[in-house]
Amino acid sequence: MAQLNSLPDEPGGGVKVGLVFAGGGAKGGYQVGVVQALAAAGLAISSVAGASIGALNGAVVAASRDLPSAAVRLEALWMGVARDVDSSIEALRQRSRELGRFDQPSDLRRIFELIRSPILSDGFLDSLMRQTVAEDELRNGLPLWVSVYPPGRAELTGVPYGWMFDFIETRLRAQEGTWIHVNDRDGDRLFDTVLASAALPLAFPPRQVEGRKLRDGGITDNIPAAPLARYEGCDVIVVVHLTGGEMWVASDFEPAKVIEIRPEGSLNPTGNGDSAGLVRWVIGLLDFSTGRFEELMERGRRDAERAIGLLTEILHSAVSLRSSSEQMLKSLEKLDDT
Repeated sequence: MAQLNSLPDEPGGGVKVGLVFAGGGAKGGYQVGVVQALAAAGLAISSVAGASIGALNGAVVAASRDLPSAAVRLEALWMGVARDVDSSIEALRQRSRELGRFDQPSDLRRIFELIRSPILSDGFLDSLMRQTVAEDELRNGLPLWVSVYPPGRAELTGVPYGWMFDFIETRLRAQEGTWIHVNDRDGDRLFDTVLASAALPLAFPPRQVEGRKLRDGGITDNIPAAPLARYEGCDVIVVVHLTGGEMWVASDFEPAKVIEIRPEGSLNPTGNGDSAGLVRWVIGLLDFSTGRFEELMERGRRDAERAIGLLTEILHSAVSLRSSSEQMLKSLEKLDDT
């Protein structure tokens, strides 16, 4: 694998590299493999952004001292979840056997098993994040931005399932997402902000943060690269997608150079028989089991390794551009002095 260690680190004349994690439920295991590959290549980053599961992964990365330590923490975090999910599913199947109701697994049965898994239980994600990331690590770590979905007019006026109408209106008007700089928060507000970005409707209730109901940021901005370009001054932004065809325009974030790491093929499971695509999509969001996580992690590693060559070229180009700009500024200052 190509190495990036020859590049200067920020601060000290190096480029600023931001890392963005898209949302996609359990498919976030793919991002763990990407982090492992980028860590092995020697990439140093200066800021992080994420939506939904990407916000959770982003929090771990932002709170870690570097990408290698983040990779270790992320794998330990989600492997622990996967073991809990495996145990839950096996307990359900054993109970079914005892009652004489167990039959061949189907995709619909799989969904039933997954919605009974511990990750969807009340308070599970809260405990998970607090056990994985310390408050001071997150507050004093790399700048972390998450996208959230605030209530709109329909929800504020009490319309049942008003968030759905607000979502449609937001999409029709092409409104920008809402981003929050997590490091500015403290205590419960810090963790609640990250968890709000992962509050997937119908699976989790909205989070109350500073008097506002906030939901999954993936609803309106599933790839929150904008705050890294606008507020963190990133020269290069690495975006980790969880779908192959999400509509997104990298040129919107110029002058930052964007490198996209996309899965080669769908990350949804293939399913049993003639299962509808919607069924497989739901399973893809919910399946945090060990086998599934290991498969996604390996795919993330492979796809990221394929992008290392391009990443190296763009980083060296950005370093040269930064150096040329600094030399030009110094020359102009000398002219002013004379």
